[in-house]
Amino acid sequence: LECLGNTNYRGRGKGICLKSPGDSLDFIRDVLQRERKNVILLCGCKDHRKCHRSVAGRFLCRNLSHLLSSFTHIYPNGKVIHETPREKPVSKPVARRGSPTEQKTEGQGERKQ
Repeated sequence: LECLGNTNYRGRGKGICLKSPGDSLDFIRDVLQRERKNVILLCGCKDHRKCHRSVAGRFLCRNLSHLLSSFTHIYPNGKVIHETPREKPVSKPVARRGSPTEQKTEGQGERKQ
């Protein structure tokens, strides 16, 4: 899928940037749900930690978590590495004096503390 390709493929040191990963979700969901088949992402990278397919795998696990919870890297020498992505922690904003969460809202009469 071209949409899971790395737009910085030739730009060494620029990091990994997937082209348009959201465009892959319907297709991957269909393969997993309707066709009940595995999804295989192939690459030629020597190190899975620097591979855009790892980024794509984490993206798919986060966005299709009800269908896909982990993925596996298989090296040519037979080495196997399983990866189960974790959700990134979401920090809650802290209300500061005068912030929108503390200001008076219509119909409440008092400020939130």
